[in-house]
Parts: sequence; C-alpha cells; structure tokens
Amino acid sequence: MGTSSTRYERSREAGFQIDPTHSPIYFHSIENGTETPSTGSARAHISSAMEAVKICRTEAEQLQEKLQNEYFTRWNETCDVQDFNGIASSELDSLLHKISERFTINGENIYAKISGIRFAKEIDVNIFEFTFGEELSSGTIHFGMIAISKESASLEAVSCLYTLDFAVARVRVEKKRKKRILGINAGTDRRSWLEPKSLGFVTQRALINFCRTKALTEFQRRGIITNINDVPSIQDA
Repeated sequence: MGTSSTRYERSREAGFQIDPTHSPIYFHSIENGTETPSTGSARAHISSAMEAVKICRTEAEQLQEKLQNEYFTRWNETCDVQDFNGIASSELDSLLHKISERFTINGENIYAKISGIRFAKEIDVNIFEFTFGEELSSGTIHFGMIAISKESASLEAVSCLYTLDFAVARVRVEKKRKKRILGINAGTDRRSWLEPKSLGFVTQRALINFCRTKALTEFQRRGIITNINDVPSIQDA
C-alpha cells in the first residue's frame, strides 16, 4: 500500500530593495508664445491653486519606511513638467491639445475633460487634478496636475505628471510530494510556480498620498510652488 506526504515551501522571487526618498527622474520643457508674459500675477495664481492640493507628509513617511523593507522587480519614478508662457488666449484650444497629449494614459485622453475650460474674469485660473491606477501588486500610478491662468490676452500654464511604475517581487511556491510504497521511498514529485504579492500593508489611498507627496515635494524643489498643504491625516486630504 502506498502513502504520500505533501509539503509547500515559499520563497521570494529575486528582487531588490529601494530608497523611496530618492527624487524622481525629472523632465522639464518650456514653450514661449508670442504674447508678452504676465507680470507674475498669473504665475502666482497657478502656484496658489496647486498649493491647495492636500497631502499628509507624516503618513507618506510612514509608508516610506515600510516600502524600504519590501522587495521589487521594478520601481521607476518620473516627473514630467511642461511650462507654457505668453500663449495668446486665442490659442487656448491648441494649448489644451498640447497638454493633453502628455496625459494620454492607458488610451484615455483628458482633452474631453478640460476642453470646456472657461475663464470668468480678466485674471482667472483653472486647475485640474487626475489620478490613474490603483493596483497594489504591480502597475503604473499617475498623479497629474494642470493649472492654466489667463491675464488679459495672455495664457500661462503648467502641467505636471508624476508616474510611479512598479512591480512587487512575487512569491515562488514549491510543492513537494513524497511517495512511499510499503514503507520504501518511491521518489518525490516537485512542482513550482510564482504567485503575485501585493503591498498588503498599503491602501490605495495611502499609496496615492505617497505619490502626491513625492510629486509636490519635487515641484517645490524646482520652484514651481512655494508651499505644500500638509494636513494631519490622509482622511483630511
């Protein structure tokens, strides 16, 4: 009569640890139009509007510490900023097309969302914020902000896109089944496979807060904004 025993062994897929405090790779393009750039009030409006976005730095740093103990097979951060100065207000639609080209994510273009922009007064600002992606095992998370300001016949705009592309190292599972016949070892069957592993300690909201914090910190470091709206909890963000 034969008997068998089965044992499972789990090990981590080869990966690497990250330093989540590192700044993302930074790209910055500037386009100047035919109009005389504003005296600074439009840029101040843009900065003020972007500074209204809320983050919780304390909780971002707590997540940062946890991420340092995780293993990844992919971790890439980029920050892409477009700067437009002195664009004629008659070229608003062209400006929106240029901005939305950078925000074509997973086949979704945001032009339809921002094409209805209207300015209510001589000096006005419109701000848009977008978040795409919510996977906690692998994938891409995008956090984007667009601020467009009008002063007289001149437009200024800043579009910022922070992207985190990551994959958590998977878990290798090995199944060993030992067979015995009449008490004699009759060999071992082995089978192994990889199972996805998620950031089980992370909520999607916490990860978005982390991305926002990284993005706004970089915008501040580059002089796009002056202050960051840091709140006590992500529940307030």
